[in-house]
Amino acid sequence: MSPGFLSLAGRDETSEGLDTLLTVRYYARALFVARLLPLLHNSPCARVIFILAAGTESAIFPDDLELKYHYSSLNCARVAPTMTSLFCEEAAARNPGVAFVHAYPGVVKTAILKTAFWSRLGWLLECTLIPLMTPFMVDLEEVGERSVFYATSARYPARDAPADGASTSTSTARQEATAAWDRESKKVPGIPLPDGLNVAKSAGNNGHVGGGAYLLDWNGESKEHKTMAGYRKEGMGIKVWEHTYEIIER
Repeated sequence: MSPGFLSLAGRDETSEGLDTLLTVRYYARALFVARLLPLLHNSPCARVIFILAAGTESAIFPDDLELKYHYSSLNCARVAPTMTSLFCEEAAARNPGVAFVHAYPGVVKTAILKTAFWSRLGWLLECTLIPLMTPFMVDLEEVGERSVFYATSARYPARDAPADGASTSTSTARQEATAAWDRESKKVPGIPLPDGLNVAKSAGNNGHVGGGAYLLDWNGESKEHKTMAGYRKEGMGIKVWEHTYEIIER
């Protein structure tokens, strides 16, 4: 999932009282996950891929997660990735048969500047900034290829992914047994890894491989901001999860 847009227009509320920008970047994606989880549980290789900004997590407002009282475009840009990462980790913990990936695609060459600002300003930015930034940008085609890799490779398995690709059992005994697996030596669902490429380290979970939640940089390597460690200690993932489902049920 990669919906998004740029806006400097200030808070623009939907009929549910949510900011449009934050809704597109975060709540809409979470809604898709909530509605499709029953189907994902029946898949032998279930993955949820968030394309946003893993590794840029920063401070959020625990008592104002929907930014009613702390809204700015900058705060929205900070809060959405952080809540996405926390949501992924909590979702993976609650759904051990599904893998959750939050990936930063890099600076992608798109036409977003043309649609984000007044037409003439957008045209000016497109003609001046894009040529200068092109050597440092990632092509859409490459981003698409990497996204397919995240969705299909055995490098990013669910925490409770069975070695034979069969349906997942969620019994306590099975979870305890699965936690002891060495993911680098087990065959997990997905396209087999080539020599030299190992199962990725998961977010949280003491950096164990194959933990089910993955925060990735533009090159598909595990990366997260130091802010995440503090939020895990505070149980912020649970708070974000509960808040998100309260919003979904409005």
